[in-house]
Amino acid sequence: IRNEMKKVMTENCGVFRDESRLKICIETIKKLKERYKRGKITDKGKLFNTEIYEVLELGNMLGMAEIIAVGAINRRESRGGHSRTDYPKRDDENFLKHSLIYSTDSGVEVKYKPVIITKHQPAERTY
Repeated sequence: IRNEMKKVMTENCGVFRDESRLKICIETIKKLKERYKRGKITDKGKLFNTEIYEVLELGNMLGMAEIIAVGAINRRESRGGHSRTDYPKRDDENFLKHSLIYSTDSGVEVKYKPVIITKHQPAERTY
């Protein structure tokens, strides 16, 4: 499951993203999470049980992978380290806001919070 997660994230949710690949990523991660739930820990040792740490770590990574992909698909613009090839421009009118992503019992929930501009006005980065 870990290797499949790495592969789908690298291929579909890397630096350059688009909606179709993000959809593939989200659906695959959901399937991997279902497989993860059915997994079993075979090492029953109570001392230095590294298997349990790996299983717990994988569960956390799957949750974060889904949160990252859902956040990316909902932000239809490019900004900073988030680059959408299908939305190459920054969109302050619709997305000058903080994305708040929550993992809930019913799935991933996306909310937004306004950005409070204090000192520096937002400006496009040019290199």
